[in-house]
Amino acid sequence: MQKLANLSLKQKLLASVVPVLLISIGTLAVISYRSAAKAIISLQEAGLEMAVKKTITELDNWLRDRERDAQLLALSTVLHDALLGKNLKEAEAMLREYHRLSPFYENVFLADSNGRLFLDSIDGKSIGVELQKLSNFKLSYEKARKGLTWVGSAEPSPATGRPVSLVTAPIMSRGKLIGIMGTPIELNAFSADFVDQMKIGGSGYVFILDATGLALAHPNKENILKTNFAKTEWGKVFLEKQSDFIRYTFDGIDKTGFFGKSQRMGWIVASTMPTDELYALVRNVQYISLGFGLLIVLFVSAIIVFLSKSVFSVVDRVASSLSAGADEVTVASRQVFTSGEALASSVSEQAAALQETSSAVEELTATVQRNADNAAKAQGISTSSAETAGAGKTAVHDTIAAIEEISKSTDELTNEIEANNKEISGIVKVISSIAEKTKVINDIVFQTKLLSFNASVEAARAGDSGKGFAVVAEEVGNLAQMSGRAAEEIAQMLDESVKKVESVAGNTKAKIDRMVLQGKAKVEKGVKVAQRCGEVLDQVVKDVSEVDQLVREVATASSEQARGITEIAKAVTEMEHANQDNSGAAQNTSSAAMHLANQAEIQRKTANELLCLVNGNCQTAAQERMDFNNAITVHTDWKIKLTKYLAKPDESLDPAAIAKDTACSLGKWLRGDGMRFQGLPEFPALCDKHAQFHRAVSEIVQLAKTGNQERAHALMKPGSPFVELSHETVGLIKTLAQKTAAHG
Repeated sequence: MQKLANLSLKQKLLASVVPVLLISIGTLAVISYRSAAKAIISLQEAGLEMAVKKTITELDNWLRDRERDAQLLALSTVLHDALLGKNLKEAEAMLREYHRLSPFYENVFLADSNGRLFLDSIDGKSIGVELQKLSNFKLSYEKARKGLTWVGSAEPSPATGRPVSLVTAPIMSRGKLIGIMGTPIELNAFSADFVDQMKIGGSGYVFILDATGLALAHPNKENILKTNFAKTEWGKVFLEKQSDFIRYTFDGIDKTGFFGKSQRMGWIVASTMPTDELYALVRNVQYISLGFGLLIVLFVSAIIVFLSKSVFSVVDRVASSLSAGADEVTVASRQVFTSGEALASSVSEQAAALQETSSAVEELTATVQRNADNAAKAQGISTSSAETAGAGKTAVHDTIAAIEEISKSTDELTNEIEANNKEISGIVKVISSIAEKTKVINDIVFQTKLLSFNASVEAARAGDSGKGFAVVAEEVGNLAQMSGRAAEEIAQMLDESVKKVESVAGNTKAKIDRMVLQGKAKVEKGVKVAQRCGEVLDQVVKDVSEVDQLVREVATASSEQARGITEIAKAVTEMEHANQDNSGAAQNTSSAAMHLANQAEIQRKTANELLCLVNGNCQTAAQERMDFNNAITVHTDWKIKLTKYLAKPDESLDPAAIAKDTACSLGKWLRGDGMRFQGLPEFPALCDKHAQFHRAVSEIVQLAKTGNQERAHALMKPGSPFVELSHETVGLIKTLAQKTAAHG
């Protein structure tokens, strides 16, 4: 005690204040470091997790859009016609144009019901490929046969050799598979969309594996479809768990990452960054805290040594410095709150875009249904036309057959006539020869008569000497007898010839009459068949006219589909922008707001204690209990909380309890200790706006619970009364906080 009493004031101050100061500043530095380190690591890990979840959501939506693309193409009447062998050039031009507008596809092709490709958009490089014969794509063919749209696993393309994931959609007609629509996704383009543009920190990145651990998307293109990370110890963890944080070593670098699985495809999405980079900010905070603490200790020690008389003024300056630091942290927290407001606004815009997308999809669905109905009706008419055409074809064949039979009958008639002519010619020749013989006989008879007469005359003259003439007369008599017999034979031959000619003529006439009658009957039959053909052709023309009208209606519906798809594209673009805004704002507001608020509170309390110790400027208990910064945070976070609640309503929020504005700390303060500031003009205004704010929140929660999501979203749109009321309430809290601080 004597030694202590003999110490000078400077020594006493050094002996008592410096150790306490060292302990206080050291403790504050340690607390600040630990809090900041925890906040930074949590923020970095949240960024890794958010990158994975965002990529999974975008990946699922992107693949769902690709399935929808294939399904919409499968409804095209042009492609339906191509499967029937019609409009092939128009169908090929359509595939080429769609591929040009969608460069993330490796090819756009059309296959028949057997899985054989016959049209594509890459100059025929894939034509002739048969899906069912390729083990890598056989599953897609089997799914199409079952009427299912399918996204296949990643495989090398049989046309180009590049890695693709095949999307197939069945083309159905009357419940039967008539073709397959194929849109293989180019994995290099897929990687460019989902990996190359995603940066985490300085050198962090995102990569995607399939369900077996094979790389599908990676910043290093050499790994795609070549490296299977399941062979590594940390890669096995990816396959065993659904999602988790992981620390591992890759290419000699210690890394920290987060991974999750897509429920739709079973693919693994992982985000990673070097562990040194993760802790770089923590080390910086550590160095700054230690350096700042040492500087304060040295500075205060120097002041005590050289300006012991001004020790209290030095303490006052330190307290002021801490208070200024608290103010800076408060400003930083307000900036975080502003980011939160931007996030809420962005989420509201996203909700509006989703509503527009929903409306466009409904219109598109109606149009597609109308197209399907018209297509079914057109199919029925086409079938009827085909049957009618078949009947016409049969009638034409019958006509041809009848004409051929008539032709055959004519040929037979001609042949018969020619044969009869030949027979008649033969008869004429016979008759001619008989006529000639008759002339000879007549000559002989005449000569015989003459000789007989002469012989008789000579025999009479000669007497006995005329006996020789008697012999001649006898011979002549014999000759006359022979001539008589010949004449009889000739008469018989003439009779037979006449009869034969008459018979031939009669038979010929009968045959000709019969053939003429047959020809007439067949001609009449041919006339009737021709009349039937005319009727069939009239019906075909009528059906074709109806089909033409239906095709026009389908074309009109297709135009409406195009407009609907344009609306969807615009809405999706707005959603993508909103998601980007959400990503940036979420990183700023995830957990930093709470940690910054805690830091501000710790520094503010420390500054108040020092100021109270030095100047007696102690705050009242009522002032100490009212944390305006926390009130601002709570009321700003309501927009974020409501947005999440509308996405998935549950029993966590009670509309009746929320409607009571006295349930929160600000409401209790306004009705209690804050009443001493009721003379300020902002006080009654805040009481009124605060009560209105709670009633508005209660109304939105009640609408969500009763299923009126559309009305609830409308109340949270930018510019709505709720959003304006939120801005006014937070503004009044900030103003009242400043004025209560000024009034003490």
